[in-house]
Parts: sequence; C-alpha cells; structure tokens
Amino acid sequence: MRVQDEAAIEAIEEAVAWHTVGIAHSLDGKPKAAIGTGAVVRWRTFVAIITAHHVIRETDLGDFGFFFRPSGTFLRGHPDDQSLRNRLQYYPAKDIAISEVVENSALDLAALIVPADIAEREMVRPFEIDSSSAVPSVGDVVLLRGHPKDLARQLGPGMVATFATHEWTTVTDRRPGGCKPDASEFFIEYTSADDWLPHGFSGGGIWYHTRIPDEPVWRPNLGLAGIATAYFSESRLIRAVAIDAVRQLLNQSRVQDQ
Repeated sequence: MRVQDEAAIEAIEEAVAWHTVGIAHSLDGKPKAAIGTGAVVRWRTFVAIITAHHVIRETDLGDFGFFFRPSGTFLRGHPDDQSLRNRLQYYPAKDIAISEVVENSALDLAALIVPADIAEREMVRPFEIDSSSAVPSVGDVVLLRGHPKDLARQLGPGMVATFATHEWTTVTDRRPGGCKPDASEFFIEYTSADDWLPHGFSGGGIWYHTRIPDEPVWRPNLGLAGIATAYFSESRLIRAVAIDAVRQLLNQSRVQDQ
C-alpha cells in the first residue's frame, strides 16, 4: 500500500484513533505513573483492549486509567505550541470495568476484557478482527498510534497531560542482533528516534490500509497487523506480536465459553 494524499493520511489516522486508547498504569509501585497504549477490538462475542503485557503487569485492576480519542477532528501540532495549547480541552483518565485479564508474558501480550457496550459510553469503536487481518509484506506501509513519554507535559502539581502521535513506517526484514526468525513476531522501522523515544507506544496496534478495488467512494479500510511490544535502540526497530498470536490469546478468554 502507498499512502500519498494528505487527506487520506489524516482520514486513516482519524480512523485508527477510534480503535486506540491510552493506558495509564502503575510503575515502581506508583499508580498511573506511566503511559502505554492499547488497541480496542471485538472478537466473537466480546470486546477487549489488547496491549503489551509489560504495560499491565504491575497494575491492579482498579488502578488503570484510560484515555479515549477526543470528539471532533484532531487539533494537530506540537504540545509546546502555545497557540495550540490555548485551544485544547483536557480530559481526565477514565475508569473502565475489567472482567478478565488474559496474559501471555512470554510474548509480552495481554488482553483486558471490557464491557461489550463500551462504544455506547466512550469515544471508541472496537475493531472487528476477522480473517482479513494479516501481517503485511516487507516494505509495506503501516501506522502506529501511541503516547510517547517524551511528549507528556506537566500542567501543574500532580497533573500531567499526554499527547498522541503517529508513526508512519514500513515492515522490514531487518532484525536486531540475536533475534532469530519467529512466526509470532515481525519488525517495523522506527523513524522518529531523533525527535522522541517510542516509550509509550508499547501496546499500540500496527495498522495498515487496504484499497478496495472499484470502490466508488474512497474510505479508510483498516487491517490490524499486530501489537507493538518492544523497541531496540541500536537498530531503531520496533518488535510487534503478529495478529495470529493475538487471535490465539483472545481464544483463551473464558468469556466466549459462557
């Protein structure tokens, strides 16, 4: 896939935001001290937030906070732009009931099972995982939305604002030193290391757009390739758990057996 039109790029980013949440989680015993990202998906009869296991492993169920996309279209710019800051509305992290946590620490993958009607109460639209989602080919363009720690800003005592950004990049056949080929994972280039480190992208979905042949009106047609779990600074690569492993994780939930 090649995405070149600016309007198309913004439309895809808006669409991905509907399926993405920021996750405030505990770090070193301090509640809501760090930020990660999650992909909101629908699988069979239930809805889950898929994220990296290291994002959730230290946090009690009642200590998470979730950030959903704002209403309207995005205000775009840098968080240090005062003219932009003056137009912003700030939204507090929200509590969401979690009925089950499904974990695979070996793959650094986790799923938080949330209410199936979450879209009726929050600015989110669960992405329907079906057989069409797959890992794109090497060289294909993908998109990662997340909340880098380097973009967070202190607003006042005990008040920190997190800002989302997007990483447009490609699937690569490069691998970090010592990483052997593994069908459960793939790698993408990280091109923004000179601007900010990717800490905060952990748990974010790796998305791609597929053109629909003979479609009379263009629209974003998303696929979910996998979940970002780790960054390798020397090679500037992000590791992602592939979508088939995500499906396998979701199949372990007790909800579908009820």
